[in-house]
Amino acid sequence: MDTLLNKISDSGLDASAVTGEEAIIFWNHIRQHVATTAIEQAQCLIISSEYRSELKQAQASIDELKAALNLLSLPQDAEVMLEVKASLSERLVDSGDYHGALNEYITASTIAVEHGYIELTRWLC
Repeated sequence: MDTLLNKISDSGLDASAVTGEEAIIFWNHIRQHVATTAIEQAQCLIISSEYRSELKQAQASIDELKAALNLLSLPQDAEVMLEVKASLSERLVDSGDYHGALNEYITASTIAVEHGYIELTRWLC
């Protein structure tokens, strides 16, 4: 994340100067024009998803978290993937998709065990 924030700063932009809808537009711009790696693009989607959640845009928030997951790869992004899956599970529960949330919890638990993040399995529950 520090690398992405440095790129943003080097571009003359200020991530802390935007909120709400402007922040969603900002992070979309960063994803398309500043982020150069899949993990950086995923981080942009994750942040945008948080703003969408605050603005009660539940489905868009869920869609962005799923898009972020599609950009992440195991094993190098396992920890970020687990964090995203936990957030996605919460959003799915909030939207009433309990089956989808359960599936995310199950896959997150499997990833945690297979990639040595056992301590995070407690965090997922």
